[in-house]
Amino acid sequence: MQKSLPQKINKFAYILKRLMSHHLISFRELSKFTNISYVYLHRLSAGKSCHPSIDVLKKLSLFFKISISQFIGEQEIDFKNRPKKLDLDEK
Repeated sequence: MQKSLPQKINKFAYILKRLMSHHLISFRELSKFTNISYVYLHRLSAGKSCHPSIDVLKKLSLFFKISISQFIGEQEIDFKNRPKKLDLDEK
């Protein structure tokens, strides 16, 4: 059974917040490294923005080094084996 849109959006917001928490990265830092608006990132993490573009999904996926499928909750993210520190110098 396919998830409804609100559940997918909530899952996306949950995953974004969990990744940021896991990697100890702030909205300001994420905004700086992805060129995504700080305000828009806040709206995404709160589930207030309903339709992130494929461009935004790509930028966030590349930054966190995960697939879009993982970002939208279709595939699991192995947080146990994910390093805490991101190499931000390469960005």
